[in-house]
Order: sequence, then C-alpha cells, then structure tokens
Amino acid sequence: MERIRLGGHRGSGCTDSAFARAASPRSRARGSKPPENTLESIAQAFEHGADFVEIDVLRTLDDALVVTHSNALREHVLVAPPSARFMGELRLEEVRQLRTGLRGRQSAIPTLTEVMDLIAEWRARRGLGDFVLNIEIKDVKGTRAPKQAPGRPSLVELLAKQVPAHSRLSLEAIVFSSFAVSDLVELARLLPAARLGMLFDLDREAGGLVYEADPQLSDRYLPFTPAEIENVRKQIAEVGGRLEFLHPEIDTLTSAAMKAASPLGVNCWVMRERVPVRRRHSLRQALRLARTHQLRLGVITDFVPETRQQLAGLRRNSRR
Repeated sequence: MERIRLGGHRGSGCTDSAFARAASPRSRARGSKPPENTLESIAQAFEHGADFVEIDVLRTLDDALVVTHSNALREHVLVAPPSARFMGELRLEEVRQLRTGLRGRQSAIPTLTEVMDLIAEWRARRGLGDFVLNIEIKDVKGTRAPKQAPGRPSLVELLAKQVPAHSRLSLEAIVFSSFAVSDLVELARLLPAARLGMLFDLDREAGGLVYEADPQLSDRYLPFTPAEIENVRKQIAEVGGRLEFLHPEIDTLTSAAMKAASPLGVNCWVMRERVPVRRRHSLRQALRLARTHQLRLGVITDFVPETRQQLAGLRRNSRR
C-alpha cells in the first residue's frame, strides 16, 4: 500500500468548534489536545508523526499575520475587548494580550512568523521532505466581515510579500489553500512559484458565497465534481499558477472526480473529525480511489497517531 501523508488539522486537531467542545469530555484523544492553531498544538502534531500541519491565517488591523481559525473573536478568545468583534479590528500588540482555548487550556495566538520558525525546526529535526506547512487563506470567511479594506493590502498580498521573506522555511515547503479560487488566482499572479491547493466543500453545503459581506466577490463554495475541478484548473492556468493539490472532504470522493483530479495530489479533510475507527470505510475508499487513479494521497486529520494506526491496520489487511 502506498504511503499516505498525514497532516495535522489546525496543528494537532480542532478544539474550539462546538462539535469539538461537546466531544472532548467523552474523548481521551481529543480532551488532551492543546488549543488549536497554537505553537503547542503544532509541536504536538509533529511529535505524533504528522508529515505536515494545516493552519489558518488572517490579518490584524496593522496588517500583521496571525494564526487562528476564525476572524470572529468569540469563537476562540476567552476574554475579548468589548470594543471589538473581529480579529481584524485589533492591532498585533492587542492580539498579544489575548488567550485562546475555550476548553480550559489556554495559550497565546501566534504570528505566522513564529509558526514558520517552529516548523522549520521540526522539518530539520525529523528530516521531512516535500511540503510541511499548509496555509489556509482564511481571511474573513464565515464571519460576515468585509474582506476588502480600501487603501490596505489584501491578505493575499501580505502573504505573497512576507512568506517568501522567511529565512528558514522555503517557499517550496509550503502549500497555500483556499475555498475561494480568486484567492489562489491572486496569489498565483503575485507569487507564481507558490504551490496551490483548492479546497472543496461538502456537497450539501456547496453553493454559498465565500465572502458574504462582499457581494461583488462571486466566489462560492464548490462541490468536488469533474466540472468544478476543470473550472478551477482553467482559472489558475490562465494566470500561470501552480495548482498541485485538490482538498476535498473525504466522504465526497467519487471515481469520476478522482479521475478528473489526475495528475494532481489529493489531500482529504475530514468533516466533524470523528475518531478514525469510525472512518474506516472512508479511509479504505480514499485509498482505493487514489490507487485506481494513481494519485498522491494525503489525509488532514485531528487524530494523527490514531489515523496512522488505522492506516497500518488497512495495510495489514490488504496483504492477506
């Protein structure tokens, strides 16, 4: 069986969503996690054997890049300033005072530079190849905050300028992903060498606007279908972009879509992040389709060691 690359979701796993908070008291694997998207969580993912980590990046009022999932403060911050609703309304020095972690454990919100420094250390320590960091261009998605700020650079512009300037983690070690194809098109124009990955949504949730507060932006959440795959390919190819990966939810994989994905890599993400023992069928199906269509396969999961164990079991069964 081919080697599957495992990515740690938001570091070593989501902790702040309503689903994660409800599941934590019943789940030893989830309850022991540090707050998501923190240096502690990222370190734990690599300690547990992750090949890469997926993180979310957005910007502050003074255009610093910070790592947290949502622009809405209430979703991650223990005590938010009364005058602010969104991360983008705070300066970096104010963000430094906040603590994230809604389940009791607390941590600081890191900057992207701090995260890249840490990942560079783990890459060297473990001798990891290929990409080790997946930056999701989160921006204001899901918060009804405006994406565009007159007179200021966009988040994509900030990423295109700041990420290549990092001295310890090369651009080749990073994949940028987004649910909005316009983000990837913009990044491809500004940074042609960037490795890109297009995120696809659940079929039942596809079709909604990605940037709800900016009706002039037409991006919609896309289903993982051959037609949408071809459309994304075309748009990124028109600007000379480097589309290398597709990121669908694991239960949306079909033979037709996986055939259309070739020769790109496919990094699946797992909705609701149930423990792998309950996802055996999904993993087996993903492996079968990747092998049939000769695709590189990755799995982005909250449960890196458990998923690795699950894959090992599938590998043993395939030899019988």
